[in-house]
Amino acid sequence: MKIFASLFCGALLLASCQSNSSKQSTDATYTVPAAGTVVVADSMPVTDGLNQFNFSVKVITNANSAGYGEYEVKASVGANEASGQFQMPKGGKNLKPILRKDEDAKSYTIGFHHGNDTAFYEYYQVGYSPSGISMQYLKGYSFE
Repeated sequence: MKIFASLFCGALLLASCQSNSSKQSTDATYTVPAAGTVVVADSMPVTDGLNQFNFSVKVITNANSAGYGEYEVKASVGANEASGQFQMPKGGKNLKPILRKDEDAKSYTIGFHHGNDTAFYEYYQVGYSPSGISMQYLKGYSFE
């Protein structure tokens, strides 16, 4: 009887582990927050010959984020401010934007992870130079 009970408990434990792992993969899906929510933001110090500023970037949801994967981008360095928009790739309206500081320390790349893949997909770049703030798409993707 003890053998049967331990086998039964082992089967329950295995079943609960399997249901938790499948639950984790479904919980990993991103739900777009309400319009006006800052999804991701970061800043870094900027030093030129005379001044010390912060270069900051924010990715913010708007009214089209949930339906179309469109996001607002706000950037500032010193007294300069810029704003723009980008739209996630076709078929990727539920991809979560991720912000990564670039090696040159003068720009950020906005990207995403797709599905269970942990690779960072570079998508949109926000940078600064003495002439101003720039925003541009880096690569194109389609998930349909």
